[in-house]
Amino acid sequence: MPAFIPLSEKERNDFYNDLDADQDDKIAFKELEARLIEVYEELSPGGAEKYHLHHPERKDAEKGQNGMHDFLAELLQGDEDVPKDVFMKRVEEWNIPSQDQSDDKDGKEAAEYVSKMSMRRRIKAWWSVEGPKVAFIVCVIALQIAFGLW
Repeated sequence: MPAFIPLSEKERNDFYNDLDADQDDKIAFKELEARLIEVYEELSPGGAEKYHLHHPERKDAEKGQNGMHDFLAELLQGDEDVPKDVFMKRVEEWNIPSQDQSDDKDGKEAAEYVSKMSMRRRIKAWWSVEGPKVAFIVCVIALQIAFGLW
């Protein structure tokens, strides 16, 4: 069993439907590049830096293409339109982890694990998460009392 749960069939279909803008059962390079640029702009607003693949100075003078096109061609193993079945097979080969990694949907396994933990370990786990916040609040209250008495 892998260390993670790979994308489900539904997640792969949703990914494909998101990329196939014109719904022609093919992923065109123009669609893929446009979607990649759109996602990039959402993640990093403010324009391209010199080290980014789609910066104007990174254009290949001979081919008139940029690094993004070459990257996508290498990723999809060719630079022609990719049919749905081939694309779905390639996405499955990439072995991408699913966003939902829980096999235990109702949380019974986690509750059972926590109930078996010793009290010392539960307190240590709680303190490692909530301790800094508690320490900060105690410090603020102590300073307020100290300055109030002063």
